[in-house]
Amino acid sequence: DPSGLSLLASRTAAEAHRLLAEALRGGHGEHAVAPEPTPAQDAVRLAAGDVGPDVLDRLGDGSGRTREALAAAVRAWRLGGGAALSVLEEEWAVEGDTLARARAALESAWEEDERPSLLARANRWTVVGAPHQLRLDRQG
Repeated sequence: DPSGLSLLASRTAAEAHRLLAEALRGGHGEHAVAPEPTPAQDAVRLAAGDVGPDVLDRLGDGSGRTREALAAAVRAWRLGGGAALSVLEEEWAVEGDTLARARAALESAWEEDERPSLLARANRWTVVGAPHQLRLDRQG
């Protein structure tokens, strides 16, 4: 499949460039190394490139995502890479100090009379009556 091979080559070159730029940036040793993406996460990374509908369908099938789920995952990837994709897809229980810090941040984010009602579930806070949600990643 020539178009698939071309996509892989161009995305691999772009990723190599990103990794090299990151390695040469000051303070590189102070940041945690991101884990290798799973095949499903890598499919989203590839889909976030400029690909045609046939390739998108194959990446969706290969990653176990519907077109809608792949589109949402691609939007997350474009906003924040693997970290944003994890926030989109992973639901986990927030406890202890992390929960206290999250609640304090939410309390201070709005003036008392402007604060919306939030419905909390796991690492997600949804604005009641609106299509808005805040999600907490595992780094807090």
